[in-house]
Amino acid sequence: MIQKLSILVIPTLFILINTIQAQENKPGEEAAPKEIFLKQMAYLMADGGVWEAENPGYKKDEQYSAKTYKYEMSKGVHSEQFLMKILSDINSVGWWTSWDSYFLWHPVKQQGVYHGLGSNGWIAEGRLYAANEEEFVNIFEVFSYEGVRSVHKDTFIRVGENEMKSNAYKLNEKGEWEFNEKLIWKRVKPN
Repeated sequence: MIQKLSILVIPTLFILINTIQAQENKPGEEAAPKEIFLKQMAYLMADGGVWEAENPGYKKDEQYSAKTYKYEMSKGVHSEQFLMKILSDINSVGWWTSWDSYFLWHPVKQQGVYHGLGSNGWIAEGRLYAANEEEFVNIFEVFSYEGVRSVHKDTFIRVGENEMKSNAYKLNEKGEWEFNEKLIWKRVKPN
């Protein structure tokens, strides 16, 4: 009985330890000081806080393919809370809110944190890291409505005052980041 139990427990522990190690801070993934977190949020919020990116995987003939993605940033009720709507321009629907999210400075963890709720009922929660003032990383877990968990990493790099690029990764079963998507975001100036 003990031998059978150890056959099941040891591989499970190995996978769990590898997953935790993959989520630990790596070079460039240290918690940003509060002043850098606030500067990064100010950058995202400037000029109305609206950003758009063309979807390189857009398929004109697919009913639910997103042509463009949009971030709409706004100030939360607290000076260190920032709200973000993530929208998709879907062929058959038009602009559709896919995620309601927020970033905030956590007073106990002394770190920027991320929380999101998807329109499909999925939940996301994560932590923000900064390589420097020009780049930040969001490592987050997504939990489906059915309880399935996945781990993701988005990197954001400033290209200029009105442009940034993002790279999206997903943690595979080996504990390695697999590249998913690259987007170029452009600030949409208010009229």
